[in-house]
Amino acid sequence: MDIVEGEEVLLPCRHCSSVSLKFMVHAGNSSIECPKCGATTAITVVHEAEGWTIHASASAVTGNLEMPKQG
Repeated sequence: MDIVEGEEVLLPCRHCSSVSLKFMVHAGNSSIECPKCGATTAITVVHEAEGWTIHASASAVTGNLEMPKQG
């Protein structure tokens, strides 16, 4: 698949694997919240000699975290 800057692509969520992340290709770092599971996927887009490359990974922290109650 050829990747073109400015084109919208579908990516899989790195948490639930649903192909539901719509992303507009542009160089740099972004993050997208999955509409299915609510988790965030970090995306890095790089333009190399061979063309555009999209790297996606699961973000380490998502949502609001609560500390467990001690006691």
